[in-house]
Amino acid sequence: MTGKPRGRAPAPPGRDNDPGQLGVDDRGNVTWEWASEGNLLADDTLGAAERARALVDPALQVQDDPDDPLNPARSNPKG
Repeated sequence: MTGKPRGRAPAPPGRDNDPGQLGVDDRGNVTWEWASEGNLLADDTLGAAERARALVDPALQVQDDPDDPLNPARSNPKG
């Protein structure tokens, strides 16, 4: 084990209304620490919905890869 101090990871700059921040647990694993907002910490359906909503980035989009005529999809007879 190294002598590195454990603690909270620095928050990224420039974001207001963050739903939480990255943290480090006692075993050195990176975890998410929710902000102390009541709805985010609620242990019910509303809390789960608020946590999911807080992590959604509206700028993300799902796009299909373009078909590659030089490398077409092939059938796999085994499976």
